Amino acid sequence: MTNSTISNDGLSSFFSAFPADDILIDIVPSLDAPQSFALLLTKKPIGPFIAGIATQVPLWLALFLHQRSLCQIAVPSWCSVENLTKILEFERTHIDLWPDSATLPHYYMEIYQRLAQQADKAVGVLMQDIFQVRCDKLQQQFQGLLKDNAGNLLVMVNGIASQELAVLRPFVLQALNDQHLLSHVADVSTAKEATSGTVDESGVGDRSDAPTKARVPIRRFRK
Repeated sequence: MTNSTISNDGLSSFFSAFPADDILIDIVPSLDAPQSFALLLTKKPIGPFIAGIATQVPLWLALFLHQRSLCQIAVPSWCSVENLTKILEFERTHIDLWPDSATLPHYYMEIYQRLAQQADKAVGVLMQDIFQVRCDKLQQQFQGLLKDNAGNLLVMVNGIASQELAVLRPFVLQALNDQHLLSHVADVSTAKEATSGTVDESGVGDRSDAPTKARVPIRRFRK
């Protein structure tokens, strides 16, 4: 999978980002709000806010407040050069995906893309490398799984992240459709062979011993 494949799938990545906006993230507010309050888009009340005291809010609200200089966003602890370097080394040297969702969340790319301005540049390079390595590895794994599970349209993969799934979905769906089509063609071919064998055994279709009618010459009369 090339970088162009990933960049051209922006629409899928855009839709996969919506659930990530509800992830709770730490902020340090610069305003006081002594009472908690409810918002239509939140599952639980927000606040209270005390200036200078860290609290957790949904990612979308953190970005909203930060754009208005009402808070500072704390970059998640997993989004560090040390942690991401360790994950990248694991992804390059192991067949399986990184197993710990606490240090690489399901929405890791969506969260990073929202917080790219607050994160270190080295973090951005590591995130792109991790994403690319995982996508390449997943594509190879899907090809092997589809080959080993011919006829089975259910493929189980553990540890795949949201944006990886969005990028690989077209490839997987096309592969499953092709597999289903080939399986259907094989079934039809087998059924035709079985039917042909049954006809030959019953003698129907073998007309070598059937009596033939004598041909009667046609008489032509001149006018």
